Amino acid sequence: MLAGFLTRRLLCAGLIVFFDGCAPTSFVPVSGIVTLDGKPVEGAGVIFQQTDGKLNENNISMAATDADGKFVLVTDEKPGAFVGQYAVSIRKVQTEGMVADDNGLSGTINPTSVREIWLIPQKYGRFETSGFTVEIKAEMPPVEFKLASEKDHSGEDQ
Repeated sequence: MLAGFLTRRLLCAGLIVFFDGCAPTSFVPVSGIVTLDGKPVEGAGVIFQQTDGKLNENNISMAATDADGKFVLVTDEKPGAFVGQYAVSIRKVQTEGMVADDNGLSGTINPTSVREIWLIPQKYGRFETSGFTVEIKAEMPPVEFKLASEKDHSGEDQ
């Protein structure tokens, strides 16, 4: 009787380990590259907002691009993101009109002179207008975001 009980317990434990080991992980590494007109974009903020559920507290994963336009996504201070569907926004702005004091952390602000200058087309900075969605899954290749400059009616870059 005891041998049968132990055999069943070991069999159940083995099945749990087998199936647990085969199950895909829900948190995976995610990397990628951002280019504008074929050139790497350095210093852009890349934000992924999950659209199919809440697996992390803020429902957001983010990264900053390096000099080569490459990024590694981070969620709750851990490299990677949860498997699922995401909307993506990409921002690169320069803020003018702020004066930092000696420590560089604070200073005076004139609210009428503070402005953001978009260094990539502004449409990429909103989930609704970026045109980018990504399905994150296990063992996925790096994600590529190919941005294009906006043209005015004369054909000149804006």
